[in-house]
Amino acid sequence: MGLTELPLELIKTIAEALEYERDINVLVQTCRRLYQALNTFLYRNNIRNFAGSGLATAAAAGIEPAVKRFLDEGANYNAFTSRTPLIQATIFGHNSVVELLVRRCPNLHLDAQDNINFRSALFWAASLENEELVTLLLAKGADINLTDDYGDSPLIVVAEGGSTKAVKWLLNNGADVEHKNKLGDNALTIAVEYGNEEIIKLLLEKDVDIDVMNGGDHTALSLAAEQGHLGIVKLLLQKGASTNVVNENGMSPLAVAAEGGHVETMEILIENGADINFRDSNGSCPLIIAMDDNHISAFKLLLEKGADIENEDDTGSTPLHVAAPLENKEFTKLLLERGANIETQDSGGNTPLSSVMSKGSLESATLLLDHGANIETREEDEKTPLFIASCSGNIDLVKLLLERGASVNVKDRFGRTPLSVAIANNNVMLRDILVEKGACSHDINTASRN
Repeated sequence: MGLTELPLELIKTIAEALEYERDINVLVQTCRRLYQALNTFLYRNNIRNFAGSGLATAAAAGIEPAVKRFLDEGANYNAFTSRTPLIQATIFGHNSVVELLVRRCPNLHLDAQDNINFRSALFWAASLENEELVTLLLAKGADINLTDDYGDSPLIVVAEGGSTKAVKWLLNNGADVEHKNKLGDNALTIAVEYGNEEIIKLLLEKDVDIDVMNGGDHTALSLAAEQGHLGIVKLLLQKGASTNVVNENGMSPLAVAAEGGHVETMEILIENGADINFRDSNGSCPLIIAMDDNHISAFKLLLEKGADIENEDDTGSTPLHVAAPLENKEFTKLLLERGANIETQDSGGNTPLSSVMSKGSLESATLLLDHGANIETREEDEKTPLFIASCSGNIDLVKLLLERGASVNVKDRFGRTPLSVAIANNNVMLRDILVEKGACSHDINTASRN
């Protein structure tokens, strides 16, 4: 007697006793009659031996009849390995399957989170701009402010992704606009970072705290200024954002705009009351910051707007101190044209000319000397520019200073001369140049004895 000739009840008993899904599948495919009668056992086997994983697979594939069969056979609709059937159906946009699960499953965990980045179905529905599912899930009680592994809420996620529609849906349903993630960012600062201007407008309509700081102590305005988002800067200023709130480095929005060379942004900030001479935690003003990053246009704007050219940082250095050693001599020229104090000293007693000597800029030294810089100025250790140039071994600078009449036998507070330094450093070329210019031979004898 063949298998197909056995009584159906006996065949069902055999199917029930089979342990492996492949064996049941072979039995089911024997003929159409057995397929109709035994297909149920495949579902039951999956539920019994594989925790109903087939339900999540069917949901992801959008196979509604299979989802119904799994539910009819009592599959655990909240069980999952990586994502629940609800999340799978949502991700792949199978709205009818989501509706089926919501309708058929009285204890469905709407806020269940996947174990990849801990996002619920609502996260995915919002991110994928599926308004129908967002509406359905919220109507059924999904938590609109649930957070993922990064502390992001659905609103933060869609603000980053740039979905204006999804932001509207969430805001209209009461999403918390002030919620911060683990990095201290809220939806506003995230939207600014990603340049999503339309989303920023929506958030500002909800009276979000415009000067709130993220984890890096950046306000929305500071972030926008840093990236040169001119339209966003204007928008935030119109809504009353403070121009002088500082970040973790003590930098104002104007300072970060200067650092990035965003001239138009700087101009708008200044027009709206930004302190042009505000100093960061290192005492650097925007003028110095613009030079540090070689932003000549930003530098010129600050000068035109009246920046203090004698503004000192924490080391007592003025903008001219900073400009003089730089390769771009335009900074130095502009400051000198505006009357910058050429003899000002920093906390170590260095003038701009002294600063150039240790950095080796012949062009800057010439420029300063042409503008009357004191060639015999001394820093805190009584070193003159010639002495400093000799210490650094810069032959070109030494020659320039000697040609301009620098005293060759000057001593520092330790009694050393440029010649004794040259000998101690075994710099024969420098020694010969200094001797030729009249350096005291006593230093040669003293150095040789030492």
